[in-house]
Amino acid sequence: AISSDVTSGVWPGGGGGGGRRPAPADLLRGPLETLAHRGPLRVATMCSGTESPILALDMMSKSIETLLSKVGDGGGNESGGSSSKLGLRVEHVFSCEIEPFKQAYIERNFQPPLLFRDIRELRRERAATAFGSVVNVPARPGDVDILIAGTSCVDYSNLNNEKKSIEEKGESGQTFRGMMDWVKKSECPIVILENVLGAPWDKKCQWFEDVGYHAIHIKVDTKKYYIPQTRMRGYLFAIRKDRLVQA
Repeated sequence: AISSDVTSGVWPGGGGGGGRRPAPADLLRGPLETLAHRGPLRVATMCSGTESPILALDMMSKSIETLLSKVGDGGGNESGGSSSKLGLRVEHVFSCEIEPFKQAYIERNFQPPLLFRDIRELRRERAATAFGSVVNVPARPGDVDILIAGTSCVDYSNLNNEKKSIEEKGESGQTFRGMMDWVKKSECPIVILENVLGAPWDKKCQWFEDVGYHAIHIKVDTKKYYIPQTRMRGYLFAIRKDRLVQA
């Protein structure tokens, strides 16, 4: 139900200038047609724990399929034209998780082609997997379209009396910098980060700006997004400047 509501509410604002408000299917059709020609959306996760990004994308894919099936060919009838052939296809390129019990959960439920052990090793050409083998890291431009990561928060948490900055060699700084080294090599078009409110969000945005991205961060409360509890978190969205289309 949540993914269906999000999909049907894809229109970001009012109609603008008194024009007709586009239907969600009309707004989705263009991006989906692009994906249909170039292949699935290639996604990687780092420190996701439960792979909620992959679960969410799977639910969104099913909701989009349902939405498009209702409009048929997009002409207001149910004849089942080209729209019914479109959809959000996702390719899970790799995951990276250091906790053994989380590695086990990810492997059991998602079987990613690659499950790396340590985010700090992804700066290298080859890195160890959760199973001990050493393999090539997918880090060439074009290998991944979207990275979704939740690097360590221990040094930023309000429960920590000995906080460390992002430049220091604490766990949070090391994992963030390991992720950034991979981002610089891969030139991943879109990066989404999640962390506690106390994380140095302005500094993180600047790190992305310095390597060719536009980056913004927001603070969100789960109770405003379908979950009946208060859990404040920060999110950062970064997109490569050379991939932006002039509006």
